[in-house]
Amino acid sequence: MNIEVLDEDTSDTHTFEILGQSQAWFEVKPDSTGLQVAEDAVIDFESNSTNLLEIRITDSGGADVSGTITVTANDINDAPQIDVPIPDMEIDVDTPFTYTVPLETFSDQDAGDSLIYSATNGTGFSLPSWISFDRNTRSFSGTPSSDEVGDLEIRVNAIDTSSAITFDLFTLTIVGDDSWHNSVTPTDVSGDANTSAIDALIMIDILNTIGAFEIDPNQQSTLGFADVSNDGFVSALDALLVIAFLNTPSAEGEFAGETLRLDSAYVDFIFDEVDEEENDSLLQRLAIDILGR
Repeated sequence: MNIEVLDEDTSDTHTFEILGQSQAWFEVKPDSTGLQVAEDAVIDFESNSTNLLEIRITDSGGADVSGTITVTANDINDAPQIDVPIPDMEIDVDTPFTYTVPLETFSDQDAGDSLIYSATNGTGFSLPSWISFDRNTRSFSGTPSSDEVGDLEIRVNAIDTSSAITFDLFTLTIVGDDSWHNSVTPTDVSGDANTSAIDALIMIDILNTIGAFEIDPNQQSTLGFADVSNDGFVSALDALLVIAFLNTPSAEGEFAGETLRLDSAYVDFIFDEVDEEENDSLLQRLAIDILGR
């Protein structure tokens, strides 16, 4: 802070003292030749825009003068601030989702400022097509499909009259059913409440056309309940479990599954055996003997 001193003795030097101030904005420079903004000063127009500062100036001859000056802080625009962060949320697939951002989420201390709102994904790009945001009502709405399973980071922007922007991030977790493993009847691949030759043929067809693979936990199955073993992979093991179930007699001597015979058939198929060391692609031959013996 520069203060001009008028002294008839042009060769005099001057030192400064602060006798009092209504706000702790200033301090004397280390060499006492002027004033500077204090290290911990909070100069805020909104909370207090003026400071009554009483100072004494002494010249090199020992003469001094005291007086009070009024220091006024100029107003600058303050960006909006987050008062109440938006919580993370979780929803199920195929379930309508609605959420309105509360007014108390953001505030702006500049008198007369109003806020407008927008929403993007977490990286600033457009939201997925399944979800929309109404900036007038601050409301989200939409229904996620099974393709959306996983975490969606959403950014809500608050923009003031001077275009200053503040944003808050929250995570919307979309939860799907376990579409790869039938927890009720693991060998019921088709999901028709019955284990039959159809389930074995579904598994063989998957292995013939796609091969073995590791399941992406965020991807919903379009192949039925193909992870019979529930180990996170679709492999020959799952086909063998279905076949073994169909070929296993019950306590009454009946065979599991439908009374359906496929003549002993040998089906060639290629699958990728998931092996931590080799990951070789192997040609396997399965002997299928699905009988109601």
